[in-house]
Amino acid sequence: MALSDGKALDAQAGGETFSSALLAAIAGVNSVSGPGMLDFVLTFSLPKLVFDNEVCGQSLHFVREIEVLDDLPITQLVDDLMRDDHLITSPHTLEHWPKELYLTSPIIDRENRESWEEAGSPQLNQRAIIEVEERLAAYQPIETDPAIDQAMRDIVTSGFKHQETLPELPPPPEAQAPKAPAGRRGRAGRRRSR
Repeated sequence: MALSDGKALDAQAGGETFSSALLAAIAGVNSVSGPGMLDFVLTFSLPKLVFDNEVCGQSLHFVREIEVLDDLPITQLVDDLMRDDHLITSPHTLEHWPKELYLTSPIIDRENRESWEEAGSPQLNQRAIIEVEERLAAYQPIETDPAIDQAMRDIVTSGFKHQETLPELPPPPEAQAPKAPAGRRGRAGRRRSR
């Protein structure tokens, strides 16, 4: 679930991923291993993984427990809304809206057409690639106990039949100063899956 048979991060991948992630969330499935997967589970895609983070966040937000939010009985709330003639700026809306509305990262396009065109009209895959590159550039390696690291390497190499050593990995990129989260539109209190 939350995977696609598509070959790229496109409409097919989005539709298949979101529909199956939402079904998993509704059914209460608590182990979904499809995020990032394409092409009949033959391909792992980092851009799809960051897109799937948004899909999973929306799915989990959809199935969260519904709570009464100071709006029952409804008479006082309706009277206030009718008197003020505006739902969006009512105290009830302003108090509860930030945590009740799930806002996604810029991977999901919420810009108006003019702003989108000014940004170069980036398509979903382009936006996801930008997010991947920003996250990789900001990656901070965690310190691993050398004894644990060696034990893990020993486990892997003990299964070798023809290979004698692990491949050499390039060093991580130089750490960059973390950027402020882009596209969150400055509204506090929203939840985002990670």
